[in-house]
Amino acid sequence: MYEKDSSDLNRLFDELFDMVDSKLSEKGNIAFESGATACVVYVQQEENNETYIYTANVGDTRAVLVKENGEHERLSYDHKASDPAEAERVRLL
Repeated sequence: MYEKDSSDLNRLFDELFDMVDSKLSEKGNIAFESGATACVVYVQQEENNETYIYTANVGDTRAVLVKENGEHERLSYDHKASDPAEAERVRLL
């Protein structure tokens, strides 16, 4: 597995999460008084058998790839306020 240009998918994930956020906003305060997380994984198999895995997540959730041999690999990172990098990202918004 390796990364290729994912700018189109980044935009798609952003648009999808924005759309869900807008729909939740239409529900009023209930959407903001409760919590929500989302984790999306898109796997693309090319004709040359190269596999691309793209992940996007919002909130305290993560994607983990478990391999046939039992090994695992973290594919995303939780958005936790206790994480200094995440706290700084939110502060800069």
